[in-house]
Amino acid sequence: MATAATATMLVVDAWFDLTSSVRHLDRVEAIAASVVEPALAAICLWIAQHADLMLRITIGDLVRRARRGRA
Repeated sequence: MATAATATMLVVDAWFDLTSSVRHLDRVEAIAASVVEPALAAICLWIAQHADLMLRITIGDLVRRARRGRA
C-alpha cells in the first residue's frame, strides 16, 4: 500500500508543479519533473503489483505444504 500511495503522490506532485509554475525556469523544471515523477510512479506501481503477486504465491505454497503435511 505504501508504494501505491507513493505513486499517487508522485503524480499529484508533478501535476501541482506544472500548474503552479509561473516563471520560465520553474516551468522548465516542472516539465522535467513531469517526465521523471510519473516514471517513478510507474515503477512504484510495478513494485506494488509484483509484491502482491509474490505474497499470493508464497501464501499458496505455504497452504499447499500444510495440506501435504496433514495428509
